[in-house]
Amino acid sequence: MNAEGTLSRLRRSAGKSFNEWIYLMIGKILGAAIGRKLAGRNEEGKGTLIGFVAPAIARRVTPAIALTVGAVWGVKKLRNRRRARAA
Repeated sequence: MNAEGTLSRLRRSAGKSFNEWIYLMIGKILGAAIGRKLAGRNEEGKGTLIGFVAPAIARRVTPAIALTVGAVWGVKKLRNRRRARAA
């Protein structure tokens, strides 16, 4: 038996709370509606599929983009400081 007891294992396996589930479902529905509007009338389910998948892709890509933007900003600041000292 672990130090935390058996209830801690049960809580971890319980899944998402109702509020988290509602938030995810609203995001999926809005993403599908936006994708459908972007695709237009003749694209059938392609826009809905793109809109449905886009939030999941954005969640995975956003941290990498933020890290890259932060690194570029830091390099720019460092370069500007060095140029100011040299002048």
